[in-house]
Amino acid sequence: MFRNTAKLFTLIAGLTLSGQALAQATDAETTTASARLATAIDISEDTALNFGSIVKGSSNSNTVTINASTGVRSITGTGNATLITGATPARATYTVTGETDATFAIAITDDTINLTGPGSGSLALTLARSATSGTLTGGTATFGVGGDLVIDNTDADDVAGAYSGTFEVTATYN
Repeated sequence: MFRNTAKLFTLIAGLTLSGQALAQATDAETTTASARLATAIDISEDTALNFGSIVKGSSNSNTVTINASTGVRSITGTGNATLITGATPARATYTVTGETDATFAIAITDDTINLTGPGSGSLALTLARSATSGTLTGGTATFGVGGDLVIDNTDADDVAGAYSGTFEVTATYN
């Protein structure tokens, strides 16, 4: 009888150990999933781009520049166009709002546009940004857009009058 008891004990021990081995072969952990909805980025125009008043000359061409960072207006070239003082030239300015300390990129859909005016005339404008990216310090940032406006003093189609055009500026999170 002792012999059978030893076999029974060995059998019970083997079953117990193999059950423990199976129990240790798998384990589970509960994991948390999370998400946070961010504040949407928003851009708004504070000031429109304005080159002010320019008197067209009679020879060659000039470029009127509005500095994108400072808003300072200047004229260069071999033509004889002149800037009228007292006009209110200004760079375009924008405010971007969104997530505090998030970085963003600034893009202009088309860097070169034509300002159209009376008759069939148009003035070529190449746009420039004061920055190509920024950080929303405190959830807000500002930047400017200026550019170079070409005055072809010999183009008879460019007659006196108001010229305008549109462009799109976008801000996107990086």
